[in-house]
Amino acid sequence: MGIKNKVLTLMIVLVAVSFAGHAIAVDHQPPDSLDQMINITRRMVNELKRLDPNSQSERYQKKRREIADWVTNISANRIYNCNDREVRNNLSACYVLGDAREKWKYLFDSNKIIAKWAWENRAGNCEENANLTYYILRQAGVTDTLRILFSDEWHGFTVWGVQEGADLKRPLTWNPDALVLDSWTGKVLTPSGAHNDYYIGNGGKNPIVDRTNAYDTTASVWNGPSPSDDFFRRLMEEMEPVFEREKYCEQNPNDPNCELIREIE
Repeated sequence: MGIKNKVLTLMIVLVAVSFAGHAIAVDHQPPDSLDQMINITRRMVNELKRLDPNSQSERYQKKRREIADWVTNISANRIYNCNDREVRNNLSACYVLGDAREKWKYLFDSNKIIAKWAWENRAGNCEENANLTYYILRQAGVTDTLRILFSDEWHGFTVWGVQEGADLKRPLTWNPDALVLDSWTGKVLTPSGAHNDYYIGNGGKNPIVDRTNAYDTTASVWNGPSPSDDFFRRLMEEMEPVFEREKYCEQNPNDPNCELIREIE
């Protein structure tokens, strides 16, 4: 292959896997089939497994990010979103998406079916995007924790590398090295980025729920904080300003504002 052809091939790859201004250089042509996509991703995952996450930490995390970028960008370019202006690119598939979803909700282990439908029909919304990225990573041999989460009951995404015991409702607890694959928006985010992202954490305003087992019954049930632990933690957070005011008034008894607080008490 001549130099000009090599440069042209690289440019095609960069354009094909770029989305939302996030381009990465990978040595693979965009795949035509889902099986091909999985095989390419599996080779990348096998390269990752040959790295020591402790002694080769920087290279290891860089490789994880490369894989996450690859899967997210290919998925984003493969699926036309049915709930924004991309719908006009695939009206026929988007038209039958609702009927397909009605069938999926009665199935166990629907992850594979949803992922294949989205890939073959090139249509879907965040639910289909999340299932596709999850399925590709799982089939490619990723053994780290993978979860399909939904924020505020309406936006789905995949998280790779959540640490055991993390509170899935709070992105900042997931693990500093966790990666959020949101191919509906074409983004790969860190937990802090997810916390601040409007569609995911929205600065802590959006409730986040785990729906992994609704799509993949082989996934482990998440062992996070118990509901009672979460209740008392939130209660203490809400009461913290009250405790601070009480402490201030003990130190500043002559402050007129403290008289009102004492009257209320």
